[in-house]
Parts: sequence; C-alpha cells; structure tokens
Amino acid sequence: MQPPNEKQIPAAAFTETKRLAENARNVVSLGHINDKVVVLKRVRAATANPDRCPASRRFDAERRYAWALSEDSDFVLRPIYTIVEAPVMAMVMPYCVHGSLDLLCRRPLSYVFSLLLMTDAA
Repeated sequence: MQPPNEKQIPAAAFTETKRLAENARNVVSLGHINDKVVVLKRVRAATANPDRCPASRRFDAERRYAWALSEDSDFVLRPIYTIVEAPVMAMVMPYCVHGSLDLLCRRPLSYVFSLLLMTDAA
C-alpha cells in the first residue's frame, strides 16, 4: 500500500557515483537525480509485493513509516522519492553537504552559524 504523500520515481532516474556502505540487507549509495545530489538506501532482495518475503515486508514498513513520520513532524527527515521498481526497492534521501547531519545538530554552534539561525528565525 502506497503512503498518500509518497512520491515515486523510476530507478533509471538515479545515477550512482559512489557506494557509501553495504551489508547483507542494504546498500547505501551517493548519486544524482536531476542534477541534485542524493543518497539512495536500497533494500536487497525486496520486491513490490510485501507478502512475498521478509525483505519486502521490511522495505514496505520502512517506507510507510518514513513518509508518515515526516508528514507528522518537522523533526523527521522526509524522503525525497521512493523507487518501487524491482530489483531496485529504495528510498531516496537528502544529502547533507556539510557532513553528518547528526553531528551538525549536536555540536556547539559557531557564532556565524548561530547568527544565520537567528536571521532565519526572525
């Protein structure tokens, strides 16, 4: 079942430039869609049918939760697209050019960055 706010895109729209990480379940790649730098998280062995196997159920749940949580909260990173085109079952996420978004949020703010935030909030 497709989440109501989900945006889908064909797998051919993504061009991989670098593989960032992989394990038995997932592959995370850096790449481009329409000249925009993005991160693609692909679930291995998943299909479009969530009843078929555990990987497909995991992908279906993960994509539904990601879209639903980002819709309900400004603090959850929203996926850009979902690719539901076997064999590529993946979520396309924004890429933070300033490094780890987690580290960026947790480290002390520099004076310049705090001024930028105050200007944006005004």
